[in-house]
Amino acid sequence: MNVHATAVLGLGVAALAAHAILMRRRAFRRRIVADRPNGSMIGGPSLSPTVIVIYALSLAALLEALQPLTAAPARTWPWVLAGAAVALGAEWWMQAASKTLKRHATTEDANEPAAVLLDEGPFARSRNPIYCGMILLFAGIAMAAASLWAALCLPVLFAALHRMVVLPEERGLTERFGPVYRRYLERVPRYL
Repeated sequence: MNVHATAVLGLGVAALAAHAILMRRRAFRRRIVADRPNGSMIGGPSLSPTVIVIYALSLAALLEALQPLTAAPARTWPWVLAGAAVALGAEWWMQAASKTLKRHATTEDANEPAAVLLDEGPFARSRNPIYCGMILLFAGIAMAAASLWAALCLPVLFAALHRMVVLPEERGLTERFGPVYRRYLERVPRYL
């Protein structure tokens, strides 16, 4: 078993799970979550993007524990440093997007309808800066773990976020904002 990879991936799962719990508590405290039959916005995702990332990291950790594809590198610190740099950059990008959302008093919850359409800050460069940040965060954790399984799970994570979160969210935003959102689609790329 590649103990280094399994431990780093497990710590990533724990950190993201704690983040998800704190975000959900904050949403309830602010009364963001409305009473709706299915708990999601019209056309929006029904599964939290953070939970999807947690599932992907958990899968990578499980595969790494059961059938490691590679042994831990002799020197793990370069991998940890490089992965930490990518993860910190991803976190900075997501925090910048989050601050933009808060400045305009709109929700960070993918299951809530957006109050306004943003096209400034990170949202001027990507229609989905937080999801791009999540993918980069996953890549940073995979790099720090030096895990081939996590690297192989990365395209699966991307596909899951794209199909389960981004596409439904875009349908909901098209319904909500109409031609203004369609012009935004033409100007700003979906991802980086």
